[in-house]
Amino acid sequence: MAKTPSMKKDTPTREEWQALYQAAMDYKEGAPWGWMYNNDLFGVEDPETGAMTVSCIMGELGEHLALGSYTFPEGFKGLMRMMDDTSYPDHEEMPFVQDCLMCSFEDRDLLTNADRQVIKDLGLRFRGRNAWPLFRRYRPGFVPWPLTASECRLLTVTLEQSLHVALRCRESKRLLQTGHRHTLFARVIRGGGGAVTWEDGTMDARIPQKKYPVGRVDALQVKRCNAVKQHPQVQLELDCFYIPTAISDQEPHYFPLLAVLVDHREGLVLAAEPIEDPTQPADHLVRTLCQFIERYKVRPAKVLSCRNEVYAAISDVARRLKFEVEFVDSLPAVAEFRGEFLRDLPQF
Repeated sequence: MAKTPSMKKDTPTREEWQALYQAAMDYKEGAPWGWMYNNDLFGVEDPETGAMTVSCIMGELGEHLALGSYTFPEGFKGLMRMMDDTSYPDHEEMPFVQDCLMCSFEDRDLLTNADRQVIKDLGLRFRGRNAWPLFRRYRPGFVPWPLTASECRLLTVTLEQSLHVALRCRESKRLLQTGHRHTLFARVIRGGGGAVTWEDGTMDARIPQKKYPVGRVDALQVKRCNAVKQHPQVQLELDCFYIPTAISDQEPHYFPLLAVLVDHREGLVLAAEPIEDPTQPADHLVRTLCQFIERYKVRPAKVLSCRNEVYAAISDVARRLKFEVEFVDSLPAVAEFRGEFLRDLPQF
């Protein structure tokens, strides 16, 4: 079962909703996507925590009118990977890895009954296509979910400050030019106590190197696996990917993660099973590999991986079981299996 993010019963008050919808309406009236592009990024400080977020104004093509407020560093890192066509191993996974607050303007039928009830309670009316504000929290591996009160307040100030920045950039975007590659222009808070005072500043946008979890394996299992003969010609592909069918046995609903082990040369699928906790896949990946070795009495000479998290997960067991781990750009056997697997899923 997935590990649910902390979800306190922290629903926005009527006043908080009112402020958010007003900020969204002002933002839409300003229509900053008319001159701002997806890569015109800038920072906005969270007044309550001091954490920096990164704003991305979307809609330059007139299709998806929205503002994304990305967490830093993880949300910003994911955004950079989505913008770089060469850095992401599988573009089909992009919808599952966003880490941000989102305000988008949608057709009415995309809102839930709860969304429409809030609008009704506030006495607001919207008509037409791309006219209805929709607010969601995106977390990697989870279905987009309604905002908590603190998220509502943060998205409100982010909309306000993003419109402020965009209007100043209408004639010239020199404001966003900091002169430093890893620095973003930002709206920051100065002073303390009393009313919030916003000023221009910068944020360090260097993404710290992430340490991915190493999968655990017990000594007895290592001993059993080492007793299995190693086959010099056996190379395996190990990976995991999200299944685009949400599980709704808890809130927020989540997307299951599938661990896949495939013979690199023959394309034979050796294991394909859901990971119990999609937020912590390392132990499961190691277990999948060890169970294959014990079941089939084959210890591989090499395991191929195209993801940092998978590479890190099996690094320790690889050392203890004396097989090589090679980082590659793609896994053709896994890709073929995935394509067939997703085609066979029921379409709703």
